[in-house]
Amino acid sequence: MANHTLYFFLAPTWDLPSPSGPVQLGNVITSLKAPERPLYRGPKLDSESFSSSQTRVTFSIEKLRAGRFGIFTKFMALLLGFGVDATIGWESNDTYRFTFETLEKAQFYLDSSYLQACIAAEPVRRYLSKSRYRKPIYIITGLKTVSGAKAESLKTSNVESSVSPRVDAAVWVGVPVEGGIDIGVKAGNRGAVTWEAAGDFVFAFRVQKIMVEKRTEVVSREDYKKGAMLDAAIEERSDRELDIIEKEMDGQVEGFLKEKLTDDDGCQGIM
Repeated sequence: MANHTLYFFLAPTWDLPSPSGPVQLGNVITSLKAPERPLYRGPKLDSESFSSSQTRVTFSIEKLRAGRFGIFTKFMALLLGFGVDATIGWESNDTYRFTFETLEKAQFYLDSSYLQACIAAEPVRRYLSKSRYRKPIYIITGLKTVSGAKAESLKTSNVESSVSPRVDAAVWVGVPVEGGIDIGVKAGNRGAVTWEAAGDFVFAFRVQKIMVEKRTEVVSREDYKKGAMLDAAIEERSDRELDIIEKEMDGQVEGFLKEKLTDDDGCQGIM
């Protein structure tokens, strides 16, 4: 049964081939928007790794946004005998559906020795120094690669407005008579796109967020989840860990983010 905690981020493009492409397990990156541009390609993986595969997988996403704004002038009808109520509403719905012949998932547990090797690499040290150790780095700890991909997207948007003039005759003739009309307009757009992709490519990736304290070299790390879209189906270890990199120091140091997955067995998961 899948873990309902979301850990995997969708790759920004389908142009990331696997297994020889730029997105690899153990790579150090600085932005989740550009996993194909590693700051440092990590050493060969000796850590414990896990893999699994599925066939004929379907994944869907639906994003719904809606809002309404209104102006109501009943007080004008009480004072002047007339008023106008106006409302504007909008709604947009984006639906994406992906189908894959096969989905391969590979992950590894980032141990302290591998983490230290990445942080000690010259490109990483330069980046941390340039950012004054204020920006994090990310290490890719999981990949989902797919083949035989088909996708379709459907986008709809609607805008609705209405105006309701009101007249209260009681202000003028003293008789409790009120009247008015409702005028409404609704407009919308709808578009659909279907496409296929040949070959294997990286569909999603998982990372750990790494922060290094400048003075002490104390490293904090966590499985980064903000904005993740997919789940992880392997057992999760502790969510947050601390590593201390040994360093000789002079003097005293002061203080210190609707989805559905369907497999061949008909099992479904909603995250």
